[in-house]
Amino acid sequence: MAAGTQPDKSLSCGTGFQPVGFQGFGMGSGQPPSMTTRALPCLLLVAITAAAYINADHEQFLFDSAQADLLAKPAAAGLQTFREFWRQPLKPGQHLATLSFALNDAVNRALGMDGLDVTGFLAFNVLVHAVNACLVYLLIRALLRQLEPARPPPVWMPAGLALLFAVHPLAASSVAYIIQRRGSMATLFCLLGLLAWLRARRLLAGSCGTGVPPVRCSDGRARPGWFRPAVLILATLLCYWLACRSKETGLTLPIIVALIEFCFRAAGWSRRRFAAWTFGGLVLYPAAMLVGLWAIGRFNPADATRLSAFREPLNWGVGSHFLSMSRAVAHFWKLLLLPLPRWCSIDHDFAMSFTLLQHGAVFALALHVALIGLALLAARRGLVLIAFGLLWFYAVQVPYMVLPQWEVFVEYKSYMPSVGFVLVLAGLLQVLRERVSPRIQIGALVVAAVLLLTTTIRRNAIYQSEHNLWADAVAKAPNSFRPLLVFGTVLTKEGRPLEAIPYLTTAWKLAQTDTTATARWKQFYALTNLADALLRTGRGREALPKFQAAADLDPANPSAWY
Repeated sequence: MAAGTQPDKSLSCGTGFQPVGFQGFGMGSGQPPSMTTRALPCLLLVAITAAAYINADHEQFLFDSAQADLLAKPAAAGLQTFREFWRQPLKPGQHLATLSFALNDAVNRALGMDGLDVTGFLAFNVLVHAVNACLVYLLIRALLRQLEPARPPPVWMPAGLALLFAVHPLAASSVAYIIQRRGSMATLFCLLGLLAWLRARRLLAGSCGTGVPPVRCSDGRARPGWFRPAVLILATLLCYWLACRSKETGLTLPIIVALIEFCFRAAGWSRRRFAAWTFGGLVLYPAAMLVGLWAIGRFNPADATRLSAFREPLNWGVGSHFLSMSRAVAHFWKLLLLPLPRWCSIDHDFAMSFTLLQHGAVFALALHVALIGLALLAARRGLVLIAFGLLWFYAVQVPYMVLPQWEVFVEYKSYMPSVGFVLVLAGLLQVLRERVSPRIQIGALVVAAVLLLTTTIRRNAIYQSEHNLWADAVAKAPNSFRPLLVFGTVLTKEGRPLEAIPYLTTAWKLAQTDTTATARWKQFYALTNLADALLRTGRGREALPKFQAAADLDPANPSAWY
């Protein structure tokens, strides 16, 4: 450009620079994108998500999946499930997800297929995940529009980040693992509810400035009425109900809405007001969660040590579970940032922490305190996306961290928090927008998406059969009870009992040293499956005492007697 020549402002969009050729992606023309341009990113996200899971199809349900939850019942169970959905409609649970399983079963039968044909179930899971990716794209765009109303957000940035969410291999545990659609459905309705809230918020603020404007703006323009915002607020409440009926994690939607309001307003507050709202939130959120747990019978104020996700108590208390989950959440950050195939598994060998120093729990806690402090600092400085992303991540993890459960470190617990991870990336790109060329940013997103897509396709091959899934788990956790037990059982079912015996023997030895509340269950199934493998190899004399020992452990269970 010659000296003294003014830059072409039609290409700048207020950024001070603009490469030629990106106008079609909302980066250059300054004109509102057409309907085709707005729909194109979502169509591409759906197509790429489908491609990412094209090799995830498998012939049977894996692990404790949907058939054990519902579909082993007769076809008439579909109507019963529909009735159950409306029974106690205000009680959180997994009723909507269970109803979706019944609908999958009905559609399969209507198409002349076996009701338990997995392909239709998997297609539904992929569709839900693809819709979630589109909603992440729309969420990032909506937040950018509210943060920078005079600066149209480029399409490539939210689309590229939503693509990372769509093809991230950690999501495979919520997509290819059929029953975990419960979490993805709850995430879907939380995202829809938040988008409805943001739209209502924008309409209430109007086009005149801040707050609810007068009947007419100062320049004579009419403000929006109350009807559309009221409908959107009702839509938010409906989404909240549907999220709670998909999975209990949907209960966090009001917290998410409160957090976005906190992040929008924090920069303009005085120090005293900021401190008051921060302290109040840190106190009220756990208190509200305990009230909710008390309402559904999971918490007894007279005996807080029995707080549990299940009615029967576990062998570890709330403190031990919190320390252990702190380490698990730190591992989620590691897997979200660097999802190496050797770190991903259906079943992680994860030891409990009963003290601060055991297995480095204190370092995990220090990491979380630092990140939450960073989120508060970012909110104070107006870095809304970074602050909201970090707070989202932790807000939806709190129920898992506080409420003791059998499984501490499982990958599907990272599905809803991963939205917060993507929002943090969006905030970082927003900060770098003036410092790094868009070409470099787009190139980095493309490279990351390709690497993640390749890893996901490779990961999906493991979900194609029970054998692959549990052979992978045993290779990564050779001293973990459940992979050894299930893999040995799978080998027996495949007609390879001789190969199964070493795995089942090791599982039995591990079960004998177990001291948790599940020890009796583990010993029973290790004995019966080992005895079955011995019987199939003609070693009935060795099998008989093991069957007898199993029957002594659980006389009411017919497996050993049979």
